[in-house]
Amino acid sequence: MSTPANQTGFDVRVDQNGQEARLVLSGQADPEALSLQAVLDALKSEKVVVSATVQRRVEEAFEVFRADPKPVEHVVAEARPPHKGADGYLAWEVGPEADNGEAEGSDDVEAANGEGEARQVDHYNQHQYICVNADQHIATVMPPEPGVDGEDIFGQPIPSEEGKPFELKVDDTVLIDQAGRVHAQVDGVVDFARNELKIIRLLEIRKNVDFSTGNIDFDGTVTVNQGVRDRFVVKATEDVNVYGLIEAATIVAGGNFSCARGMAAKDRGQLLIDGDAEIGFMNNVRGRIRGSLNVRREVINCELIVGGDLNLEYGALIGGQSIVTGSANIGTLGSDGDTPTVLVLGAAPLVSSQLTRLDGLVKAIRQEIDQLQDQYDQLARQGDKLAAEDKEKLTELAMDIEQLQKKLDACERKRQEIFKEVGAKQQVDVFVNKMVHPKSVLKVGGREIMFERELRGPVKIGWNENREIQYRQGDGPTRSIRLVAREMDQAA
Repeated sequence: MSTPANQTGFDVRVDQNGQEARLVLSGQADPEALSLQAVLDALKSEKVVVSATVQRRVEEAFEVFRADPKPVEHVVAEARPPHKGADGYLAWEVGPEADNGEAEGSDDVEAANGEGEARQVDHYNQHQYICVNADQHIATVMPPEPGVDGEDIFGQPIPSEEGKPFELKVDDTVLIDQAGRVHAQVDGVVDFARNELKIIRLLEIRKNVDFSTGNIDFDGTVTVNQGVRDRFVVKATEDVNVYGLIEAATIVAGGNFSCARGMAAKDRGQLLIDGDAEIGFMNNVRGRIRGSLNVRREVINCELIVGGDLNLEYGALIGGQSIVTGSANIGTLGSDGDTPTVLVLGAAPLVSSQLTRLDGLVKAIRQEIDQLQDQYDQLARQGDKLAAEDKEKLTELAMDIEQLQKKLDACERKRQEIFKEVGAKQQVDVFVNKMVHPKSVLKVGGREIMFERELRGPVKIGWNENREIQYRQGDGPTRSIRLVAREMDQAA
C-alpha cells in the first residue's frame, strides 16, 4: 500500500513480504512543508515498526530533497536478516591444525637463543603424518551453534537456521565420548578423509620420502609408493615396503623389507633389517639382514651381513664383502674385470654378537654376586652377636644372591642355546649357476681362498666332514678346491 504523493508530497511504499519500506518524494513537493511526523504516521499506518533508525533515514531523505528538489526514493526501513548458526566441526588436538600455543606469525627463523640468532631447522625430520598412542585425546567434535533470528519491518521474527552437526564416522580404533572427545584406541597413524577417522598400523607414503615428508619413524608397517631420497631415514617396527628407487638413505625394519626397484646407496646408504629382505638390486650398500636376502639382479660393491640365506640365483655378486651364515645361491661370482669379491662363509656374526653381549652380562652378574657374598660372609661370621637390623640385612643379602644366581643360570641356558644355534647355522653351502671369476675370494674360518681361473657353472661348493672345502661342476666328481684356487697367506 502507499499514500498518494499529490496530496502530501510523499509516498510510502511498503513490501508486504516485510523486507523493506521506501519513502518517495515527488518533484512537486514543497521542501518546507515536508512533515516528519506525517511520514512516520504513514509508516505506522502500514504497521511498519518505527525505530530511531527509521526516523533518521526519513530525515536523511528530507535533507537530500531540500538540497536538490528532485524526485527522491529512499529506503527508510528494512528487515534484519537472520544469521545461520555455525556448523559443527572437528577441533584437532594433534598435528599441524592443533593449537600448540605458539604466537601467530611464528617462523622457523625466529630467534631461539637471543636476538639475531636464528633457530636451526632440521628439514629431514619434519614429519607430515600424525602418530598417536592408545587412549590419546586426538580431537573433539564441536557441536553446531544456534542461529540468530532476524526481524521484518513489521516486527515479526524471521526464524534462523541452526548450524549442521559434524557427522564423524569412526571404526573400533577410535572412541567418541559423550563430550565429543575423540580418543585413539590403538597406537598408530591418524587417517582422516571424507569425515572418516581411524587409526591405522600401516603408514602409506603416497609419493617419495623427501623434504615433503621428513624422516619416517613409525610404530607399525611403512609403505612408500615411490622412492626414498638421499639422507632420509625410514624406520618401522614392522615391515618396510618401497616401490621406487632407494638412494643413499637408511632403512630400518623390525620386520621384513622389500624394494621393487633397488638401492643405489653411494657408500652412504644402509639397510638394517630384522627379518627377510627382497630387493631388485644393491649398489654400494652397507647392510645387516638377520633373515634371508633375495636379490633379483646384481649386488655390487656392498658390505653385507646376512644371517640367513643369500639368494642371487640370476644375478651377480661383484666386489665388496658379503658375510653369509646360511647357503648362497648366486648367478655369477665376481666379474670379467676380475674385481676382488669376497664371500665369507661358515660364520654367524649376528648370533655371535648375541653371545658377546651375553658374556658381558654374565661377567657383571658374577661380580655383583661376589660383592654381595663378601658382605654376607662378613655378617655371618658374627654369629649370635648380630643385631636385629644385621639379621634382617643378612636375610636380604641371601635373597638378592639367590635372585642373581637364577639370572646367572638363565644366562647359561641361553648361552648353550646360542652355541647350538651357531653350530646349526654355520655352513659352507654355495651354488654358482653361471661363472666363478678369478679374484673371487672365499673366507672360511681363518682361511682365505682365491680363485685363480674361471670356473664355469653350475658349481657346487661345500665342505666335507673334515671341513675341507670341495667343489663339483655339474654332474662331475667332487674335487678339492685347491685345484682351482689357492689359499692366501693371512700375514701378507
